[in-house]
Amino acid sequence: MLADMEAVAQLIELKSRQVGGSWGWAARLDWEALFTHDYLGGMISAGQGETNDLLGKCRFIIQNLPRDIYGVL
Repeated sequence: MLADMEAVAQLIELKSRQVGGSWGWAARLDWEALFTHDYLGGMISAGQGETNDLLGKCRFIIQNLPRDIYGVL
């Protein structure tokens, strides 16, 4: 999945449950938002609950980044 993300600018990836893919997507969305100028990214989910879960994962990742990384930002 990560190789696919690197290979193409626009990607649609179908994911089954319980494989940890949403954590990978959350991390990638955070990375792109932090380090890519004018980045616009998103995800379509089955419902509002799934969307809230993804946003929660993005928030968790950002809140738990090492303090050293803030010097880069």
